[in-house]
Parts: sequence; C-alpha cells; structure tokens
Amino acid sequence: MGLFGFPIKRGPSKSHARGSSRAPQLVPAAPAAVKPPPRTTPSAAGNAHALEAATTPDDFWTIDEEALFHPSGDTYYQISTDVFFNARHSVSFSGRAGPEHTHSFRLQATCQTQGLDREDQVVIGYHILRQKTTLVANAYNNHLLNTLPPFRQLQPTTEVLTAILFQQIDRLLADLGLALMSVTLWESPTEAITYGRHGRGPA
Repeated sequence: MGLFGFPIKRGPSKSHARGSSRAPQLVPAAPAAVKPPPRTTPSAAGNAHALEAATTPDDFWTIDEEALFHPSGDTYYQISTDVFFNARHSVSFSGRAGPEHTHSFRLQATCQTQGLDREDQVVIGYHILRQKTTLVANAYNNHLLNTLPPFRQLQPTTEVLTAILFQQIDRLLADLGLALMSVTLWESPTEAITYGRHGRGPA
C-alpha cells in the first residue's frame, strides 16, 4: 500500500521488460585488421651509389688538365654578365615620330677566350667584366636616348643601340685578353636584339 492507502503498481522486472529472463549474451568483437609490413625502399644515397656503380666508366675521373688551361680546336670558354639600366627614346617610322616611352633594359655581354689563368683558374673575375659593362650602361641610365651624341644622326632603335653598346664595351675589354663575342639587349622580358661576331676568342 502507498502512503495514502492506494495500491502501488509495480512495473515488470528488468528481465521481463527486456523480454527475457536470461542474461544478455556478449557478441565477440571482430578481430583487428592486420596491416601488412611497410614496403622498404632503398635510400636516395643508396640509389645514387648503385647508379654510379652501374653507369660510371673506369676513366670517369681522368681529366685532361692541359685542355682546361689551353682549350684547342673548337673548344673555348665563354663568360657573361648582365646589367640593367632605364632609358627613354622616341623612334620614327615612315617619317612619323612615335611617342616617347621608357624601357627597363637588360644588357648582357658575352666574352670568349681560349686561355685560363693557371693561378686563379678562372677566365676573369666576374666583378671585372661587370664593372666594365656597368660603366657603359651608366652612361645611358635615366637619359633620353635621342639627346645623346650617337643619336643626333641615328635613330635610337634597340638594334642601333645594341651595336653601339657592343663597340663601347669591346674597347673597354681590349686590354683584358678577352674577345667580346656578343651583346644582347632586352627591351622587355620577351623581346631582345643580339649583335655579335663569329670566330674564336684570343688564346
């Protein structure tokens, strides 16, 4: 009986409520998947060693030192340097003057020689070639080309400018034992003119 005399209704027992008087059966867990062992690969160093052993001939490290210092025949050394300068110009086509505009020029000078200095084992210091080339480029930097002496009679086209730069750089390199082989002048990242000579540089 309850507190106030009413009968107390009792619910079914836990076992009857679930529909069974038997203890619940445990379902065994599925076995964990077995991962295959990781594939082993040879190291990069091992690959390089195996490749070298397989492809390097017996005379691979045999060097003709005389050919390094005094190349002969059609072999030679070339050295290049790039410098940059800004300049403006106006070019006429068919008698009509075009608008004045600015270019950021990239100037590349390439020299050639068949001699290598035995003491330093270089053709020439890059800084020396860059210094000579920069001296020429600075004469044009931030100028209106039309006002400079060469262009009082000539048009300041990229073609003409490239050939003039070649002559000026060539004179500055005359005492260095180098032959200036070419000058390339980019007036944009995708457009350039090259002026150069054929033949071999000085021995």
